[in-house]
Amino acid sequence: MTTDLLLLASRARRRLGWRDSISSSSVSHEVLHPESESRFRPAYCLQDELQKAKGTLHDVDLSKELLSVASGRRWTGATTHTHLQKIYLRGDRLLSPKGSKLVGNPRWKPRHDQNVATYTRAALRSSFIGSHFFGDWLRDDVATHLLAEIYGTPISVEHANWVDTEFYLKVFRQSYDQLQWAYFDELHIFDDIHQNEHKAARLHVLRDRMRQLIGTRAGAGKIFYLMRGKSGEQRTIVNEPDLVNSLSKAGVEIISTEQDSALTNLQSMIDCAMVIGLGGSQLSHAIYSLGSGGSVLAILRPSYFYNPHYDWSSALGMKYGLMFADEVSGGYHINIDRLMKTIDLVFE
Repeated sequence: MTTDLLLLASRARRRLGWRDSISSSSVSHEVLHPESESRFRPAYCLQDELQKAKGTLHDVDLSKELLSVASGRRWTGATTHTHLQKIYLRGDRLLSPKGSKLVGNPRWKPRHDQNVATYTRAALRSSFIGSHFFGDWLRDDVATHLLAEIYGTPISVEHANWVDTEFYLKVFRQSYDQLQWAYFDELHIFDDIHQNEHKAARLHVLRDRMRQLIGTRAGAGKIFYLMRGKSGEQRTIVNEPDLVNSLSKAGVEIISTEQDSALTNLQSMIDCAMVIGLGGSQLSHAIYSLGSGGSVLAILRPSYFYNPHYDWSSALGMKYGLMFADEVSGGYHINIDRLMKTIDLVFE
């Protein structure tokens, strides 16, 4: 491989949580879609809203993220594919054999009495973060599956059995093996966490499969608010009863993602005009429920200015709005008047 491709392959492995020690097993690396600067619609928010942002996530620079969201100029990473040979999967790490030892952990090698699954040709459909968080699984891994099934038997590292996993796998007609220990003669891996045109095309395929199963237009023209449940990270909205009452009076329909099944909720929401909710995993349901040209409105924490929903919504040609909740004792308070104004702003 060229130096540039080797660098991209190294980046791909680091993004997915793997060490560079597997480079000795790389057979080939290809860029399925190049990285580029995307020109999206700027995020919709009230004039002084972005001034409330106090922090962000991972290694994201707050000032750059603020500028990107305000301008719509967003750097979108590449989608890449790497072909490996003679590789082990141990937990969520890939390790390459070198003699009788494994690079990356030279003290470990599988014993004969360990149950190590063996594959001739497989493709990893999971990402490191998607194996830990449902929203990333629903946004990234189900789309990567469409790539994986082209190259081999789809496999995944072990992940939680989230309540809606089975429903989405049935809708998307996907199945795969979850593995803890395995050896592969050939393994295909992907860096596919970026919301570029290549990813958007596959999300459109999945959106179509959803509509083939549950129909269309039931939620056309409607706005839905997703109530925060007790699963996942606890983020209590201290004024949620008042918020729900005000939204209901304004004609917004309320959805409980924990009280009702994903099937029931999506049958009501399909092709809706807007989905509102706290930034987090449950807002990823909007990828498949929003109608063409719809809008997602994320309510964010000031200390957690993270906008993955901006990327997928923009890639799909949808609008993205945001506002911040106020951090108070016992949780978060949502300014209802500002929320209503933001809803109106997005609909202008």
